[in-house]
Amino acid sequence: MKFASLSPADIPDLAHFLATAQSKSETHMGYVPSNEADIATDLADLELSQFFIARDESGICAFLGADIDNDARAWVYGSVGEIAVVMQLWHLLEPKLVDSKAWLLFADAKNAGVATFASQIGCVVHGQEHVLELTKQQWVPQLTTARVATEQDAAAFIALHDQIFANTYYDGAEILERLSEYHVLFVLEQNNTLLGYSYAEVGEYGTASLEFIGVQPSARGQGIGRQLMSKTLEWIFTFANVESVFLTVNSTNLEAITMYQRLGFVLQRQMVSYRKTVNV
Repeated sequence: MKFASLSPADIPDLAHFLATAQSKSETHMGYVPSNEADIATDLADLELSQFFIARDESGICAFLGADIDNDARAWVYGSVGEIAVVMQLWHLLEPKLVDSKAWLLFADAKNAGVATFASQIGCVVHGQEHVLELTKQQWVPQLTTARVATEQDAAAFIALHDQIFANTYYDGAEILERLSEYHVLFVLEQNNTLLGYSYAEVGEYGTASLEFIGVQPSARGQGIGRQLMSKTLEWIFTFANVESVFLTVNSTNLEAITMYQRLGFVLQRQMVSYRKTVNV
């Protein structure tokens, strides 16, 4: 067995290894795309010294890594592989996290490997999420007054997003930094007041996800979320290579789940997030 930090030369093999893992509920993890090409693209943008692999005679057999954000949160990628091997990788990774304030993992509810690993490093269940999918064939366009956000919307958007999603993976400022041709933020306003927003991403190889949708508490029950959804889906399905869109919603948010299902979304998997606060 050989252990090493990830190198650029390892990325093709690791992308194939992870794509295979992502295809099964028992090994599916968060933060990682399902498409092999998208995985390779994402890995190339990460700090490779914080990612580790194990190889046996057949090739890569285990993987673990972490991406540390500006708030010192360590988003742990993995674990994949036998728990004894993964724990050896953890001994390589943990010193890299010495300045982090929290460790976070996200995996399919059926992924017992991640659950075991999370427990062994002291993480506890932090939340449960539904992952829903809508195909292009199931989508029915609807009228909407939502529009693409501008710089003038920034302050109101950040305030609303950070209020609704106080402990999520991207805060409002981080979303604005991510905006591009493939990462778009939509807003819906009335009388110069922001009522709601949605943020979605389209991958280079046809993957799409609705990352966030938020509505002012005082504006709920007025169809704001449905309008934002319609505008977002309209944009997503302009990409010829996008055949479906995914979104994640808290498992306890039954009202939102019902709305998505009425739009044609179907439950694909249930996810669990784990967290440990450190160095406080």
